[in-house]
Amino acid sequence: MPKHISAKEKFTSIHDEKYIKEVEVIEGGFLNLGFNQLQVYFEIIEKGEESCIIKSKIDYNANEEAISIASTIPSLQLEVIVVVAKDYLLKIKNESAN
Repeated sequence: MPKHISAKEKFTSIHDEKYIKEVEVIEGGFLNLGFNQLQVYFEIIEKGEESCIIKSKIDYNANEEAISIASTIPSLQLEVIVVVAKDYLLKIKNESAN
């Protein structure tokens, strides 16, 4: 299984104040691997100035062959969101310090 999978995603819900994003994969990625539907929910919960918790939920519908790789979804998706969230939060912190 490739480490990075290209996909088109559509944000179905965004709540900037609560740092909640819901995304649906609409093309490529896991859909090319036998998934019929894949939705991902992320919530970033601030736990102080230097830490946070990332809560996620993944809903999917897949054929039998794809079920065997379903356990890889969280690690691949979270790898991306953790990097993006870290960069975004550091940018906000640096902007507020100036």
